[in-house]
Amino acid sequence: MKKALALLLTICMLGALGGCSKQSDNGNEKSVEGNAEGNTGETTEEKQEEHEEVTLYVYMQDIDAIDAWNELLANFMEEYPWITCELMDSQEKYYTTVLATGDMPDIANLSLSSEARAMVDAGLIADTSKTEVCQHVSQDYLDSVTYEGVCIGVPQGVAFSVMFYNMKILQEAGWDKVPSNRDEFLQCCKDVKAKGYDALTLAGDKTTCCWMLWECILATEAGAAYGSTSAFDEAFKDGTLEFAGYPEATRLLDEVSAYIMPGTTAYTEDDVASAMASGNVAMCIAGNWSAGNICGAIETVTGDAAYVGASLPPFQKEGEASWTTVAPESSLVMSGVDQGEAHNEARLQLYEYIWEPENYKLLQNARGIVPVIDNMTSDQIVLDAAIAALVDEVPSAPSISMGFNCWTAEFRSIACTALNDVYAGNSTAEAAVNTMQTTLQQSYLNMEE
Repeated sequence: MKKALALLLTICMLGALGGCSKQSDNGNEKSVEGNAEGNTGETTEEKQEEHEEVTLYVYMQDIDAIDAWNELLANFMEEYPWITCELMDSQEKYYTTVLATGDMPDIANLSLSSEARAMVDAGLIADTSKTEVCQHVSQDYLDSVTYEGVCIGVPQGVAFSVMFYNMKILQEAGWDKVPSNRDEFLQCCKDVKAKGYDALTLAGDKTTCCWMLWECILATEAGAAYGSTSAFDEAFKDGTLEFAGYPEATRLLDEVSAYIMPGTTAYTEDDVASAMASGNVAMCIAGNWSAGNICGAIETVTGDAAYVGASLPPFQKEGEASWTTVAPESSLVMSGVDQGEAHNEARLQLYEYIWEPENYKLLQNARGIVPVIDNMTSDQIVLDAAIAALVDEVPSAPSISMGFNCWTAEFRSIACTALNDVYAGNSTAEAAVNTMQTTLQQSYLNMEE
């Protein structure tokens, strides 16, 4: 992961040149190859007369760049007037419904979860490994989203965990720099609270972010013990990871949880941005994909972008390196359901169109993410200053994979409920860790059976 991210960032800085060649494909095979046909110089009327009209459905779970998606799809429909694109509303447990009905949207976003694997097994997701865009993605990233030989799609970007700061509050509490280790972080929380502010918040209602606080704390102990990301991941996946074997991590979880903002357990990512915009809380832990909203919120409430701070989560001991958690973001997947030649071809056209650098930059700029495609030029990539400052630090930072790369659905649900009980002050870290330990073993043993 680190090697791939370092390579990606080097390419981005050099502003790699190149574009996507365009080829046609009949779209009937589960494995798709080539690119969609380009503009032939025909008029809009001529194009529409020659093609069967098609409606494509695009589903993005937890959309955080709806304006950019609407603009991209509008541009696509202008170029391909016989194709109508519908951006669907987010729905609770939507992919469970898809598995039950087989009614797969044409384009969607998914991580390689147990749901995604089941969808591959059911033939609902196409193998995108032969698409043009995959020729511009590191094989390491493609391997990370491949199951049973099916590459489910291209990750939307590189994800890593970040601590964001309202530096105006920190300065009021006597801090002119961000905390650099766990002792400084706890002291900063104490000082902020003494000034009448809440210290920390996170999106407790989103499993990835609920788990993020614990996994970043755990990484400083367990990650170092296992010695590599792959060894840690393997132990997680086979149920042998000893959550309860790192008492210092458990104690730190208790100490940090005491400073969490009331109501945090019900927060979505949008709620976290709103909390930071209120000026009542000093810090939040979140994925870099939320940088645009969070940094904008801090800038708005303070009136100055200079008050936006960010660092890798400072949960390590003094003198040790900061740890983070990393993962490819959820992938843009394409339906593998055969809906006829015209529909299949239109679906492929849209998929390739999204990833063309001049189009994908709309999504990248809106979300402030680090893209994994290597053919975007440096002027097409826009990152918030706070995140840009970390870009060189992330490849060399010790890390483990984000939880969604390892957990089962059963473990995810029980573990995040236990953690939210700690964040709300209704339980202890020790109780949550013991619950996670038992659930890990049962969940993975049940899966093997």
